Amino acid sequence: MRMKVDVTFKKFDLSQEDKVMIEDSLNSLEKFFSKISDEATSAHVLLYRMVHADHKDKLSIKVVVSIGKSDFRAENMSYTIKDGMLAICEKLKKQFDHFKVRHSGVKRQRLNAAFLDHLEDVSFDLDSDNLPNITKRKVFSNLIPMSEEEAIATMENLKHGFFLFVNEDSNQYNMVYKRPNDPGYGIIELLTSGGVL
Repeated sequence: MRMKVDVTFKKFDLSQEDKVMIEDSLNSLEKFFSKISDEATSAHVLLYRMVHADHKDKLSIKVVVSIGKSDFRAENMSYTIKDGMLAICEKLKKQFDHFKVRHSGVKRQRLNAAFLDHLEDVSFDLDSDNLPNITKRKVFSNLIPMSEEEAIATMENLKHGFFLFVNEDSNQYNMVYKRPNDPGYGIIELLTSGGVL
C-alpha cells in the first residue's frame, strides 16, 4: 500500500520529477513501515532553501511519517534533494527498526504484566480498565538547529499546536507552542539542576 505523501516547498521551485522522486523514496520504505502497522500511512515533507549566509544554497528537508498512531521524524540539510532524501530514508529505516524492537508484542506484554503486578501492591484502588492509554507516539532523530522563527513556521506548516526543536542560538532543546488565549507564541526551555539541557 503506497503512503500518501504531502510535499510543501518554500523559496524555490520544485519540479514534478523531484516530487515523484521524493514520493518514490518514501514509498521504498514500505517493507519497513508495513511491519509496524496495517493502518494507513502518510508523510508530510517540508523543503525550504536556507537563507542564512552560512547555509548558502543548502536545502532543509524535514519529513514526518505517520504510521497508525505513531509519528516518525527525520531532517537533513544537503545541496541536492536526492542526497537529502537518501539520508532521511536511512534515518527513518533505523527509527522503524528501533521502534519495532522496542514495541514487539512479547516485550510489550511482559512490561504490561509487570506494571499491573506493581499496581496490585499500591494501597489505593485503581481500576485497570481506566488506565490512560498512549494514543500517539513521536520519534525524533538528529534535529537540525533552527531559529525560533523557523520553528514557528514549521509548526504552522505541520498544523501542530507545539513543536520541539534545537535552538540554533543556544544549541539546546526548546519547545515553541501556541498560547490558547493569546495571538503570540510561547517558548519552553527544559531545565535541570545544572541548567538548560
